[in-house]
Amino acid sequence: MMKPQIPFTLALIMFSTQADILAELNIDFNSTTQGGGPNPVGGKYSDYDAGHEVAADFITQSYDAFGTTVSVTPTWPDTTDNRVQQMIDRGAGNDANWTGTDLQLVTDFLGIDTRTGNGGNGNYDGENGTATTMLLTLDNLPAGTYEWTSFHHDTENVHTPFLMDVSTDGGVSFDPVEGDLKMSSSSGGGNPANPNLEFGPDPTSLSSTVVTEFQSDGSSDVVIRFIPLSASAVHTQIFGINGFELVQTSSSSIPFQVSDITVDPETGDIVLTWNSKADRSYTILAEEGLDTDPGTWDELDDSWESQGATTTYTDPNPGPNRRFYVVSENPR
Repeated sequence: MMKPQIPFTLALIMFSTQADILAELNIDFNSTTQGGGPNPVGGKYSDYDAGHEVAADFITQSYDAFGTTVSVTPTWPDTTDNRVQQMIDRGAGNDANWTGTDLQLVTDFLGIDTRTGNGGNGNYDGENGTATTMLLTLDNLPAGTYEWTSFHHDTENVHTPFLMDVSTDGGVSFDPVEGDLKMSSSSGGGNPANPNLEFGPDPTSLSSTVVTEFQSDGSSDVVIRFIPLSASAVHTQIFGINGFELVQTSSSSIPFQVSDITVDPETGDIVLTWNSKADRSYTILAEEGLDTDPGTWDELDDSWESQGATTTYTDPNPGPNRRFYVVSENPR
């Protein structure tokens, strides 16, 4: 049996890439049922709006960022009681104690009520008791390095200490954010009272603001976990996050490209391999010359499903002539 002829020039691979986009996603959490809300800060911030303890409102919301669509989903995995699901907006009396800028950012917060009477698991000190946690899941972040800044202030009395962990593998494992993390507040009184009130000058300068860095692989969800270290009484038993800023500080060093081409000497099949993203699909085009627009090339497949971090496609015995390919990632 005669084996198929293998061309000396196997192929010229063309591939589509997304430009490196160093950009940001800024989210402001707003209550639709308290304080006359929603009260968006506006400007560079996008809004995540929901009603206080309204479980149906805490859905996945999507935002245009980093050259794609990124989704944000809050969940409370330790209880199904909606009373744990906080979206609080303080009134004008408490807000008047804030003398800094961006009041509309710090007046409201998404959070957790850990109290057993409200469906939580009660006090937890990191070792004793049972935690009542909240997860923020970020889906479809492009590969790269990100700086996270989150704000945790109450214009009333809440000043709960908390732990924060980051998972870059979809919640399989978590790395702790270092530091003594604690909410800040700006109103006197409370139970217990906060002896160290803060009034401004801006959210970034508060002692409660958290800054950390993580890397996204471009395929796995990034999950931020908040764990209140609840104790004593109400104002150290509630946790909140006013909003966050996420800045891409560097893009992936691994471009989207065809990494391997092989030809089966028995069949003549050409096998293409490229680095890919989970839950994506790809279009493969082919032609025997470069004198036509690639948009008019033969379409071998317009929805080839990703196989994970790498994907392969086999072009069955295309013949002895030169072969040119385009592999492109389809929009979500």
